[in-house]
Order: sequence, then C-alpha cells, then structure tokens
Amino acid sequence: MRVQDLEIKTFSDTNRVEFIPEIPIKGSIGFWNIRRERSEIRAMVVISVDDGIVNANTFNVGRAEDREKLVKLAQANLSDVEKEAWSNISNHLLAACMWVATMWETSTVESGEAEVEPEASTFPIYPYIIRDGGSILFAPPGSGKSYLLQTMAITTAVGRTGLWEQEQSPVVYINLERSKQSVERREFAIRRALGIEGPTGVRYIHARGRALSGIAPHVKTLTDHNPNAVVMLDSLSRAGIGSLTEDLTANQFVDTMNSFGTWIAIGHTPRANSDHLYGSQHFDAGQDIGIKVSSERKDNLLGVALRVTKANDIPPVPLKILVFKFSEDGLGLEHIGLGDDYLFPALSSDNKMGDFDKMLAFMGTEQWTPGEVASQTGIPLSFVIDQILKSGYFKPTQIIANKRYYKVAEAGA
Repeated sequence: MRVQDLEIKTFSDTNRVEFIPEIPIKGSIGFWNIRRERSEIRAMVVISVDDGIVNANTFNVGRAEDREKLVKLAQANLSDVEKEAWSNISNHLLAACMWVATMWETSTVESGEAEVEPEASTFPIYPYIIRDGGSILFAPPGSGKSYLLQTMAITTAVGRTGLWEQEQSPVVYINLERSKQSVERREFAIRRALGIEGPTGVRYIHARGRALSGIAPHVKTLTDHNPNAVVMLDSLSRAGIGSLTEDLTANQFVDTMNSFGTWIAIGHTPRANSDHLYGSQHFDAGQDIGIKVSSERKDNLLGVALRVTKANDIPPVPLKILVFKFSEDGLGLEHIGLGDDYLFPALSSDNKMGDFDKMLAFMGTEQWTPGEVASQTGIPLSFVIDQILKSGYFKPTQIIANKRYYKVAEAGA
C-alpha cells in the first residue's frame, strides 16, 4: 500500500492530520496530538466511518503491535458491509503511520527566502508581551504574580492605558492554579481598583488540577478564531507536563504555548535563589521575554517590581514598579497604580525579601494555615508560627477540620 492511495488532509493545528482512503465507504484515519517524545512519534490514532469514530488508541506510530491491536479493535466494531468495503484497513493504517513517522515533522517546517521585510514587532503590553512570542513572569510564591498577570489580562482586554503602553487584544486566561471563585473575585476587585465598569471580555478557562495538554486543543480553537488573542497561563508549575528540570518537558511546554501565538505564563523560582526561573534552561531559551517579579509590602501597600532579564529584539528596559493598595482592614483591593524608588527602595535596589516580608506578600488578603504558608513559601514552619503568634501582624479567622486559619491583621494593629 502506498501513501499516494490516501488523500492527506492537514489542519491549521500542525499536530493533526487525516488520511482518507479511496474505498466505497466514507472512512478516515486521523492522527491527533502528534508529538515527538524522545525517539518516538506518538499520537492518538482515530479510525472513523461516516464521521463516526470506530475506535482509537494512543501509541508510538512506528510500533507494529499497537497498529495491529487498533485494527482488530476497529474491525470488531465494523459491520460486515464496512469490513468488505475496507478490507485493506491494515495496509492503509501502515501507510499512514509510516508517513507520520517519517514525513510529519518535515511537513510542518517552512522554508523560503526573506523577500519582503516584515513589519516591526508589536506589543500587546510593551515591553512585557510581544506579538507572536512568549514571556514568562517568575518569582517566589507570594510575590504578587497572579495579581499582576490578571491585571495584565484585564487591561489588555479593555485596552486601558496608564500602567503601561498597550494595544487592545482578546485575552484567553488559563487558570490551572486557583478556584473559579477566587479568580472571579479578583477580576471584580481589579476592575474596581482600575475604575473599569462592566465586563472586560477576558475569556477564562478554569481547569484547576488539569494538565495543559488536555485543554490545549480547546485553547487552540479559541486562538484560531481570534488570531490576535493573548494567552495567559497561571501557572507553568501546574501545567502537568512532567518534571520541570527535564529539557524535553521544557521544549514540549514552549512548543504548546507557541502553537497559541502570543503568550505569557507565570513561573516560579528555586527556593534558594530568586534570580532565575526554576527548571530546565530550555524554558529560558524558549521565551522571548523573561521578567523577574519581586515585591515589598508597606502597611496596606504591596509594591510589585518588574525587571526584564531577557529581551529579544528590544532595547534595555527600565525597572517598573506597580502599587496595589488594599483597604485599611486588609479585606479589599482599592487601587492599582504606579510606584517609585522612594516608596519602595528595596525593590529599586533589587534587595532580597526577608522571610517576614515574604510572608506578608504571600498571605495578602486571604486566610492561610501556618503549614500552608510554610510549604508554599519555603519559610521554616517554626518561623511562620512564631511570627503569626508574636508579631501582632496577624489575626486568627476560623477553624476548619481542626486547622486554624490566620490572615494579615489591620494595618498598625
């Protein structure tokens, strides 16, 4: 059987292809989520008749045993008429698998000469999000990254200026980190703090505990229909893609995000060093813009600094400080604006945050157990308990299932 006997149908999503044989019935062999894993090409292989799925399995397309198993499963679901019409299904599957194993990667590569000068790079948010590129915000837990990213999402969706130079763009916000209610509360709080009335149009995908690979096809559909969309991910460490120190994991993550077009994601830092992103160096290589985030708290103000550590195709970028002002009782976000070196000298000098300031920044306005604070920030539990009980900056809130929760007390209390 030759691959020429199969009509090949490709999709805008480059990791999907379909083969249609010349047979008396309407049949097809589809390959979904094609990807390289080390030395193998793997895919979900789907056999269909009359637009209905007969059977499917995910395997290494070069493995004969898996192909034969799928053929047997498919034949068990075919009627006698369909079996007779597609009597050479095994050979068709072999030809299709061999094409995918040998030609798929080559078919997704573009080649040609640079004949027309491309337009200059544009930025949904200058200089932090570049069109058709990727950015990663990184910082220790509790540094205000999620507030920052959601602020970026809202200002991008409505085209509001004042915090940075930007252009209005559709936004797809992937929430792998928090509950739907938590993200929605922050949406309304940020709207009020920025003086934005009415819906923002941010398209949220709430998939807490889900793997990025599982929702990627849905995200790709959204970005195909909105090619100028910016995809924002909270967070890289929750993406369920494997060990972050593995180069293959980093490359697969970057490939997936690049397939969406323009993107920015939250990453974390090693506990011992906040100067770089945790994980394989291929995360650094795959991003176009790297942004170190640090924070400093003063009473009811949270200063969040953005320092660009890597920038492709743009000149050096000065430090930017945003200020998140919470109400005096610590229960609500009142205002988001720009800060300066005088208000937050530690941020401008890039000093390391102490454990106490890190606790304050992490806890924000939410309630936590001492164990949660310690595990999420890497601060010793004994230090956390000592500060919660003795510093006067924290107050108990409630006991749930024998766990006592605390939050930051009123300023000056």
